[in-house]
Amino acid sequence: MTTLLYWEDLQPGFSLDLGSYYLSQDELISFAQQYDPQVFHVDPEQAKQSPLGCLCASGLQTTAITQKLTVAELFSKTKLVAGLGVDKLRYYKPVLPNESLSASMTVKKAYRTPKAKDRGIVVYDVVVTNPREEKVSSMQATIMVMCAPTDT
Repeated sequence: MTTLLYWEDLQPGFSLDLGSYYLSQDELISFAQQYDPQVFHVDPEQAKQSPLGCLCASGLQTTAITQKLTVAELFSKTKLVAGLGVDKLRYYKPVLPNESLSASMTVKKAYRTPKAKDRGIVVYDVVVTNPREEKVSSMQATIMVMCAPTDT
């Protein structure tokens, strides 16, 4: 896609496959050692004895991977002004090492800002799945996007 998306393009119902990301066990552990050093994120053997019963990714890492995919497939192709927030962030199943996560987004709401006539707000849902097509995470996000230029 060479043409950038504007607010007018991101209307309710617009959907986009955000691609996939392979998460190795080494990367999972390395991230957790730095940002979320709980036993079920950093030690495969001790993780088996944890309430989860397995080594799994931190929810923060799952969210970071989701952001990476969103930047690559949506934000880099959009006249984005800024992210405004994330709501309804949920984790449903453990994200396991050596698997790929896939994500998709769907616009739920789009409206113009009352103060800035050259931009609008877009609210979208993201769903992240594992290789078994089980939902592992979801969230709702809000961004501000430039409106298409008008000839005056």
